[in-house]
Amino acid sequence: MAFDINTILGIVFPIVLGVVCIMIVWMLLKRMFSGIQIPHYAIRPMSVGERLKKYIVKASKSNPHNVKTLYLKRTEYSSGGKIGRVVGVLPTKYCTRFIFKNRRIGMMKLMYCPTDMHTSLHSNQVTIDAIGLDNAGGFYYPVPNGKSLQDIFYIFKTALNIDLKRMQIVDMMQLEQEQLYSSIAGRPELEEIVRTSPEEIRLQRTNESEGEEENA
Repeated sequence: MAFDINTILGIVFPIVLGVVCIMIVWMLLKRMFSGIQIPHYAIRPMSVGERLKKYIVKASKSNPHNVKTLYLKRTEYSSGGKIGRVVGVLPTKYCTRFIFKNRRIGMMKLMYCPTDMHTSLHSNQVTIDAIGLDNAGGFYYPVPNGKSLQDIFYIFKTALNIDLKRMQIVDMMQLEQEQLYSSIAGRPELEEIVRTSPEEIRLQRTNESEGEEENA
């Protein structure tokens, strides 16, 4: 079936005209809303534990991992099964930090697990050899099966203390000098320093030195 030039133009021209009109409208909308800043709302962590969890979540997402799902091993004390979907993994030599979610729409959870209690991190599914999970201060750790709970809790507590101290050191290094001076000298003294510029301080010193020479 042959088409003449008029038929082809009648089909192509409306399409091209529509695309051009859409592009023009899109450019106008971009110029109109380019100066409008859309506010971004986020939940600010209030406690130290929430801030630490936020830092570990960000660090875990930067590390590549193959783990997709966490499972609990079936024992005589528990039926086992799926714990949740893994969002991030932060491995260390003795303790692994797992960031997981047990619901599609829910908060991310942080678990400290000794490395000898879970299977290889190279597979898509990781199984934890434990009776269940316990929670202390918002952080999860596995309840051992056949091992001492005191030893497992000591590993969990040591890893948590290391993370807290590291966060504290880094936070202290990021404090502004004004904040440090304000905490030492007080807010009124800091406001006086901010109000007085270096030029005014030098001019004041020059006037004081001239007055001393005249008195001499």
